[in-house]
Amino acid sequence: MNTKIATLNVRGLANKTKREKIFAWLKEQPFSIILLQETHSSIDSNLNWGKEWGNNLFLSGNSTNSKGVAILLKQELNATVIKHTEISTGNLQALELEINEKHITVINIYGPNNDDTNVFNKLDNYIAQNLDKTFVIGGDFNTVLNDTIDKKNGLKNKHPNIRQKLSTLMQTYSLVDIWRTLHPDKHQYT
Repeated sequence: MNTKIATLNVRGLANKTKREKIFAWLKEQPFSIILLQETHSSIDSNLNWGKEWGNNLFLSGNSTNSKGVAILLKQELNATVIKHTEISTGNLQALELEINEKHITVINIYGPNNDDTNVFNKLDNYIAQNLDKTFVIGGDFNTVLNDTIDKKNGLKNKHPNIRQKLSTLMQTYSLVDIWRTLHPDKHQYT
C-alpha cells in the first residue's frame, strides 16, 4: 500500500460545522496521513475532535483563535503509533510511526508569520537529538526557499532569516524539498 501524505492549512477548525465538512472531505481523499495547520485547537479539543475524526488524531495547540497543528491518520493505514511529541505548542509536532515494518517520524510545522527563527531552531534541536530517525517534514512554513520560483505575489525576500535557517537545516541533515525535486522548473507553490 502506498502511503500518501497531504498537508492543508485549514484556517481554523473551532467551528463544528466547518470541521465536520473538512473531516468528511478528507475521508474521501486518497491520503493516509494528513497534516493540518492553523487548527485553532486547544487541549479540550482532543477528545471531541478525535471522536469526530473516528481514528487517530494528534493535536498540538493552546488557543481557539490562532496557531495549532494536527496529524490525522486514516483507519486504512496499517501503522503503529510509537510516540507523539509536542515540540513547540501550536507550531511543531512529531509523530513516530511504524508502517510496513519501517519507522518514520512525521513532523508537522506551522511556521511563524514573521521572520523569527525560534520554531525552526526547535526543529533543528529535535532533529539533532533524533538523527537515527527517518523524517518526513511537512506543513505551512509561511516562507519559501526561492522567492523567484516558489512565490507568485507579495513581497520578495520575505523572511530572509527563516529562509537561511531552512537552507542550513536542509544542508546539515541532507533534507530535500520533494516538490521542487520532482518539479524543478514549475512556477507553482504547494
